[in-house]
Amino acid sequence: MKVAVLVPEGIPRTEVADSRSIFTDSLLKILRSNAFDFTLHPIPADGSTGSSAPLKTLQALYNFFSKVEGVDLIHNLIGGLPLFLTPSLTVPILTTFFDKPLEETRSLIQSPPPLLFFSSFETTSKLDGANFLGMIRAGEMENQVPALYRKIDALTRREDHRPWGYYVVLADEMDHKVKRIVVSPGKRLSLQRHQRRCEHWHVIQGKAIVTLDDQQIPLEAGESVDIPKGAAHRIQNPGAEQDLVFIEVQRGDYFGEDDIERLEDDYGRA
Repeated sequence: MKVAVLVPEGIPRTEVADSRSIFTDSLLKILRSNAFDFTLHPIPADGSTGSSAPLKTLQALYNFFSKVEGVDLIHNLIGGLPLFLTPSLTVPILTTFFDKPLEETRSLIQSPPPLLFFSSFETTSKLDGANFLGMIRAGEMENQVPALYRKIDALTRREDHRPWGYYVVLADEMDHKVKRIVVSPGKRLSLQRHQRRCEHWHVIQGKAIVTLDDQQIPLEAGESVDIPKGAAHRIQNPGAEQDLVFIEVQRGDYFGEDDIERLEDDYGRA
């Protein structure tokens, strides 16, 4: 599991800062001892939040979210501000609070998007909400933190959110993989090809325009297309209101995401 840890840089010493420092030090030891693949991302901060947050803090967070990729979880230790800067959230975020969150943040805890999760550290008052996963205690962190990560992974691993929509893995076997893919109105996937798998696309809902090498193939619900190995392909939802939903059946000897060669991409990933 790959984890990106957001930590504050330059906060004046306070009781909250001391608690955060204790938690961070213990967390990094736990990640190392459990062989997690993690990266530390210090964010300049002075304790301010919301509209009073300094420009350098907002800039650092923008740079982080615009470039983060290839991680399974973001563990946020700098409070509620990052939660308001994630309009296209594709990675689950666990936010650990060290003091009472602002009312705006509490509303997210009570009715959050599906990829936001929350915990608190020791002295924080009890928080209520669908995605509040409990209080972490210093003496129990070694067991609590990995268990928390596993729980989040179990809740999100079969649903992967992307800038164009999301997909859910329905089956993942040695010789095939099946996904239900939802493309938002007006969005399209990257133009890509695979060397180790072929694909079959069957449209369930909406309309699609499929690029297959130099062909443009329109599809409607009930229609299908086959994508051979090595063929350049993409799918687009040309509609303005309705999601495009299709089933993708992959066949081959390898189904990892690193068998994707992106030729063109609307989101800067090519």
